[in-house]
Amino acid sequence: MTKSSSVHDRSDLVHALTVLTSNHARSRRFLEGLSTNELHYIAEFFGATTLDPELRPRKGRTAIARRIEMFQSKSTGSAETPSFSASNKMILLLEFLSLNEAKPRTMSAQVGAA
Repeated sequence: MTKSSSVHDRSDLVHALTVLTSNHARSRRFLEGLSTNELHYIAEFFGATTLDPELRPRKGRTAIARRIEMFQSKSTGSAETPSFSASNKMILLLEFLSLNEAKPRTMSAQVGAA
């Protein structure tokens, strides 16, 4: 993968994730500070919530954190303690979802509204 292709992929991820939020400007600023790997993790979470309603974030930081833990254990296939890198990604995802405390829109909600 070339550097320009990586930059393009990264900006596409930032744009796609920003569209899914209620506070576009704040979300974009937050997402622009993340690595491509961290952006992929957040995108995987949104994809998983589309397929598994049990993972959809609920109101409140504690409820959101539980959904992220469920996602992490389902994606790794085990309940063991996440690695340092995975823990950091989980924290970033929690912060991102907390920026948009109003329920994040899912792809299915957008399609239904169109």
